Amino acid sequence: SDLSAEVDGFRFTGRLDRIERRNGRLTILDYKTGRLKRISYRKLIPEDRSTWQGAIGSLQLPYYIYLYSHATGADPAEIDAGYLHLGSTGMSPECEVLFDREHDGEDMYPAFERIIRTLVAEITDPAVPFSPAEDLASACEYCEFATLCGTRWLQ
Repeated sequence: SDLSAEVDGFRFTGRLDRIERRNGRLTILDYKTGRLKRISYRKLIPEDRSTWQGAIGSLQLPYYIYLYSHATGADPAEIDAGYLHLGSTGMSPECEVLFDREHDGEDMYPAFERIIRTLVAEITDPAVPFSPAEDLASACEYCEFATLCGTRWLQ
């Protein structure tokens, strides 16, 4: 599903692979064929950028929740998101959803929204030097925008 929303004068867009109901909850799924990285949301300190990469891995799923909630008016607390690993030999609903606040024990969405808003503010403020990640070699390896932001040399 292609979605777009305007938030604070900025247009956000994205293409979500799948939106479905799981256990009565709206769930956004992103298909992945590669190996999934281990993440630990509990290590996230939103004010400390150096914790973002290890705690979140990617803002893709939090961004999809942000986009979907603003595009549809849905309550972000009622949305789960996860990766569906297409390379698995056996899959079950329990192993597919990685970003699931019910199982993480706390609602991380407000922290993710703060990070997304911080990044937008940095990207749009010429006075703030922007770096896409603390660990460029890891974060930028497969990014389609590496040429645009100047990290193509890492590949």
